[in-house]
Amino acid sequence: EVTGGYFKVDSNLVFGNDQSGTIRYVVDESFNGGNPEGYALNVTKKGIELRAASKSGLFYGEQTLRQLYTSKGIPCVSIQDNPRFPYRGLHLDVSRHFFPKEYILKWIDLMALYKINTLHWHLTDAGGWRVEIKKYPELTRTAAWRTQIGWKEWWTAKDRQYLEEGTPGAYGGYYTQEDIREIVAYAMNRHVEIIPEIEMPGHSEEIFA
Repeated sequence: EVTGGYFKVDSNLVFGNDQSGTIRYVVDESFNGGNPEGYALNVTKKGIELRAASKSGLFYGEQTLRQLYTSKGIPCVSIQDNPRFPYRGLHLDVSRHFFPKEYILKWIDLMALYKINTLHWHLTDAGGWRVEIKKYPELTRTAAWRTQIGWKEWWTAKDRQYLEEGTPGAYGGYYTQEDIREIVAYAMNRHVEIIPEIEMPGHSEEIFA
């Protein structure tokens, strides 16, 4: 519901911070029947109140605030929002098409902005093994690298050869254990759960290699 007018945003505004009572974030465990991801957002010319049953709800309400922001300020609105589906996921296959850590972090930022809460992270398949396992270094020394960049070309041409790390022209990559810890922590701070997929025993040519 649009109520008319704008809340004028100070250039120093930081969402989540109390500015002399003009912005209130309220965690009320009884709110909305305890739905952890729902929230109520009320914006008037005098201030903003965001109410939710949990920090997750506040986080999603804050994303709505960010999306409402314009050069004029934040329009005066009254919003009550609840997710229709508890699982709102994206699937990212980094085995067939490897993406570096920085890309994954950017992907998580975009997921959070659009209130997507689950990342199905497809980490291993014939196309490449992407997880550092210190007890089995060959998994990343050999099974993380292949001859062609394009997975479909590599697969349909029946080449399906793996290369040693450092071989000129080798395509691939992997995430160190520290990379994965950083990504998981980054996702948790943005209320995104990561579900890792490890293929076994099918789709495991890279392990046999």
